[in-house]
Amino acid sequence: MTIPTTNRAGRAISIVLVVLGAIAAVFTIGGGVVSGIATHRATDGTWSADAEGLAELRLSTSAADFDVVFGDVDEATLDATSTGGPVQEWRLERQGDALVVGTGWQWGPWGGGWGRGWGFGFGDRGFGEEQVTLTLPADLEGTGLHIVADVSAGSFAAAADWGRAELDLSAGSVQLGGTADALDVQVSAGEARLAIDSPRTVQLDVSAGRVVGAVTGEQPAAITATVSAGAIELEIPDGEYAVTQDVSAGSAAIDVDADRQAAATIDVEVSAGSVTLRGESR
Repeated sequence: MTIPTTNRAGRAISIVLVVLGAIAAVFTIGGGVVSGIATHRATDGTWSADAEGLAELRLSTSAADFDVVFGDVDEATLDATSTGGPVQEWRLERQGDALVVGTGWQWGPWGGGWGRGWGFGFGDRGFGEEQVTLTLPADLEGTGLHIVADVSAGSFAAAADWGRAELDLSAGSVQLGGTADALDVQVSAGEARLAIDSPRTVQLDVSAGRVVGAVTGEQPAAITATVSAGAIELEIPDGEYAVTQDVSAGSAAIDVDADRQAAATIDVEVSAGSVTLRGESR
């Protein structure tokens, strides 16, 4: 028996319509779930943790404008406000002498969990701009806190008398000020602006984006600048430096008093992009 061509075409069209209808239903239900979550979650939040004996600050921030300030508080306080959507699920907790700050719940193919792991994130993200402020007791500002900050989007700003300062920027912008015993900055995208006084060691690594600003005060014992794409533009303290350069592509401009016998060192490696280091009186 031969099936008429028109019947085959009609059946195919019916199947396509059924499939499209199912897809539309899934998106409608999914959109309702996400909308329900967004509607019932708060657009602001406050968290607190003990700050006594604090020696280290570990921060991980994404898709927010994050500021660290010092004020008249007895404990560490985190305030988040969103303009147009729910705030992210932040966590603020002590781990020994460290204060850990980050966004929490992430959804992935195998469920949800705490951490910055990859995932869909719709249960964790807002839909407006988010402002986050971490306020620490004022007496911690000059104690030499170690700071370790991981910024993957948005902005981050902090200034204090730091011990070791470590920044990892993969998108967005960072502003770091104050003093530091040691400075370590890695940028894979975005811009880091520095105004740091008297670090003994400076290590800068840029694979995309920029590092700009100034290191002031006492002459560092060692400055290392590595660029595989992007740029470093930094004013540094005057003094004699033993300079080594390895430039395979791009450019390096080191405008300092160079002396191979100097105790202070500058090591520069450029495979693409540029490095500019200039003495403050140049």
